[in-house]
Amino acid sequence: MAGPDSIAEANSADTDTDKEESDLLKAAFKSCPALDSCQLGISMELEETFTQDANAFVVPFKLQGTIKTVLNPLVKMGIEISSSSSFASEDMKYAAKLYMEQTEKEWVAYSNESGKWVRTVQSAANAPAVKITKTDWEAFASAVKNAKPAGEEDIGGVRATKMEASIQAKLVYKLFGAQLCYVIPGMQAASQEEKASDKSMQVFIWISGKNEILKMQFDAGTAWEKIVKDSFSARSTDDFDISVKNVFIIITVTKLNTLEGFEIPEEAKTATATASPASTAKPTPDKT
Repeated sequence: MAGPDSIAEANSADTDTDKEESDLLKAAFKSCPALDSCQLGISMELEETFTQDANAFVVPFKLQGTIKTVLNPLVKMGIEISSSSSFASEDMKYAAKLYMEQTEKEWVAYSNESGKWVRTVQSAANAPAVKITKTDWEAFASAVKNAKPAGEEDIGGVRATKMEASIQAKLVYKLFGAQLCYVIPGMQAASQEEKASDKSMQVFIWISGKNEILKMQFDAGTAWEKIVKDSFSARSTDDFDISVKNVFIIITVTKLNTLEGFEIPEEAKTATATASPASTAKPTPDKT
């Protein structure tokens, strides 16, 4: 049996390790004092069940989304989204692109969801709140808890320390929610309590030898599965009752302050079709 001295030494070693990991995260976030650009990757999988009387059909559904965002000096976003499912031996696929840019006085969106490019213009004052303030970023950094090492990996050819930690969903939503609302089904319509809850998310953070944050990855399935389930269930009809299970949502953040500038396609910018802000819908990937 270990004596008191051995136990004390072990506890001291654990405390030192915890401090080292905390210091590593603090140094990494300090090296990135504000977020001016990034790329979000969203990967979602679930099983959708169509029930009619005693018959039930299970349809696997997959969604992939990419959001490129430049936050300064003016906001510009590029969103690509695709989804696929199979029903009755028929493969169904959906894809859409959405670009948005802020000017001095306007917020302009270009979408090809309908099959042709449509342009929407509204006041810059009504633009989505995608800006990430220094205060919000610092609050996020200080709220990352329970950090522990998870090995080493190469990220883009750079050797990185991988850290596992936890963060409340409301902190993730505060930073990226305005962007994720364009991709994750049901998030725009969900209540604030559902989107910004105290539920914990697992997060992995990859840190370079120069204390640079190379990548963050959030497991958001548990925190936001109800939002997705409600979105799909709302499409139930007199013919089919729709339910969802086994929701997996992974959100990956890369290119923190290293995202290269991107251009909005000319065919989008020259679109002759227009829509009013009230009638403009986000991409709807939950189509089957």
